[in-house]
This record gives sequence, C-alpha cells and structure tokens, in this order.
Amino acid sequence: DLRDIVYIESLENYVRIMTVSDCIIVRTTLKDMLKSLPAEKFVQVHKSFIINLTRIGSIEKNFITMNPVGEINISRNYRKYLFQLIEPVRLK
Repeated sequence: DLRDIVYIESLENYVRIMTVSDCIIVRTTLKDMLKSLPAEKFVQVHKSFIINLTRIGSIEKNFITMNPVGEINISRNYRKYLFQLIEPVRLK
C-alpha cells in the first residue's frame, strides 16, 4: 500500500523502501521508482531519497523528520521545489 511508504532510498541499482512496519529492497533505480509513483504524493528531496509527502512530521533547516521513522537530508537542488509543493498545504 502506497500510504505505508515513508521514504525510498537509493542503493545504486537497488532501492530500500521504508514502510511504517518493514524495509523492502527492490532491484530498480530511484529514477524508475519515482516515475512509477504518484507525483502529488511522492517527491525527490535528495539524489538518494524520495519521500512520501503525507509522512512529513517536521522540517528543520535541511532535515525532514518522517513519521513514524527516519530523518532525511534535503539537498539544495530539491529544497525550493519541495517548499513550492508543501506551501499550499501549510496555508490551508
């Protein structure tokens, strides 16, 4: 279930999918994984990480705390885009 995915981490030709209750390793690239996920819910925030926007707990400086587990670094290249996506949500 996509709602259970917290984040996805690149491991070269594999990805680690962290869910609320499990860790799954799949042979694919982060780029291919991003293409297969709904863009309104998943966004790349670092060259090695895709996050589930619905699982963001907090954002402090260059780190995102994910619910229920994980702290992800936001790279400068993806920071502006991430904030463009979440700003309308925060204003509601």
